[in-house]
Amino acid sequence: MTSMEVSTYMNIHTQILEHIHKHRHTKKLFLSLTGIASFAFILGFAHGEEFALLVPAIGGIDPLIFMLTYAAAVMAALIGVTLIATRVYSEMKEKLKKYGGLIPRISGMVLLVTAMSFFLGLR
Repeated sequence: MTSMEVSTYMNIHTQILEHIHKHRHTKKLFLSLTGIASFAFILGFAHGEEFALLVPAIGGIDPLIFMLTYAAAVMAALIGVTLIATRVYSEMKEKLKKYGGLIPRISGMVLLVTAMSFFLGLR
């Protein structure tokens, strides 16, 4: 390492800690509300729900009531599934402990079978 490279690395690291070594720092990810909202907006278009929700509104249903009903239904479904899964896991926790080592293998096999079915066109 030349003296110029050493001084460059020393200058880069003086704000944090002085050390000398070759490496690249990863760019820090800055999450903003705009970035998160943009990602959610793009993800929403990928799912196509907004188009399915527009059809009843065009058909004459009050859009505000429809959206509130839809949001409540989604919220209830997500909370319900979470509560049921938590309850089932707490009941079966001791039984599942002895099979804990097999879970990664089983998951891998499921992923492999899924990949092969897509590869072979067996959807």
